[in-house]
Amino acid sequence: MIKGLDRSVGKILDKLSSLGLEENTLVVFMSDNGGIDASITPRGDGTSNSPFLGGKACLTEGGIRVPLVFRWKGNVPSGQWVDLPIDCTDIYPTLLQAGGYNAKQIVAENDLDGESLMGLLTDSKTKRIAIPKQVITGTILSM
Repeated sequence: MIKGLDRSVGKILDKLSSLGLEENTLVVFMSDNGGIDASITPRGDGTSNSPFLGGKACLTEGGIRVPLVFRWKGNVPSGQWVDLPIDCTDIYPTLLQAGGYNAKQIVAENDLDGESLMGLLTDSKTKRIAIPKQVITGTILSM
């Protein structure tokens, strides 16, 4: 499955490149929250999310820590790792800001959750500043 996913994402990125759209397209990839922990299934036939404890429906890292990958050639430096708490609700404000909209204003006017991650993605100094969140759900990697 991972090999197939890797091939498919590669085809999408190759197509964006061949069409000259890499610098005009923000690609976001987010996984789901792990497999079902074998210790909580009736027959013990779940999966292992090792090295993390727990899995789907658990509030431990195996259930809430997921990869979140951004790629936007020329705008988001590649090869960065940000290990700060973020939430999937941050994706929408991030897309708004990337599109040139005032994300803070739109979030406030529509009583939405989340905040833009563009500062984390584009400014290496920001990566040292913790963003307070009640739930830790992901780690950002830029490729």
